[in-house]
Amino acid sequence: MGITAHKLKGSKRRLTSLALTTLCLSLFLTVLGLIASGFSQKRETRQLSTRRPAIPKTWDDDAMSSLLLPLADARVSQKLISSSYYYRIPVRPVYKSYEVYRPDHEPRGYMDQLKRKAPQVIFDASKLNSEADWTKAGEMVFDAPIEFIGDGTLYSEIRGMNWFVKNEVPVTNEGVMPFMRWVVREKGKVELGILSCAQCHTRVMRLCENWEAQCREYAKIVVAAP
Repeated sequence: MGITAHKLKGSKRRLTSLALTTLCLSLFLTVLGLIASGFSQKRETRQLSTRRPAIPKTWDDDAMSSLLLPLADARVSQKLISSSYYYRIPVRPVYKSYEVYRPDHEPRGYMDQLKRKAPQVIFDASKLNSEADWTKAGEMVFDAPIEFIGDGTLYSEIRGMNWFVKNEVPVTNEGVMPFMRWVVREKGKVELGILSCAQCHTRVMRLCENWEAQCREYAKIVVAAP
């Protein structure tokens, strides 16, 4: 009887040891699988981020025509330009631009520094190889002005505090007015760049602690939906 009990105890110990070994092995394989899956996902992410994306054709004749509804009188229906004409239009250069500061925040000697800068074209499609490159380039195009002012009322008034005060122009905590940019297209000449996508679709947000509290500047620029 004593020998049988001893054998049963030994058998239970072996089963317990086997169960623990099986559990440890199962946990090890699970962790190993998760690590392998993580490496695989990271590798796929890197491949996606470095893979050159397929850029769709911007102006397709059939696609553009499908956007138009026929008018009651076909004689006055508009006619869009052809894709061949569109792709003959010269590509607009995108120059490096610089922050416009409210005068009380503008760094000392800022405009003199800008006058000493050489013009720099920052968009070059031949250098865009990955999706990340194209995303960054899209941000630059979004911020790029398409009209440039070198004199006149706006150009002179924006250099004074009165323009910001009377128009209640919002700025960030750093004093940056994000709706316009200084642009150097010719060394020694600083122009005010306007009419970028960002001019209408950028907003300086303000954070309120409660509905009755006076809002304080949040110093965060976000893109507003069109």
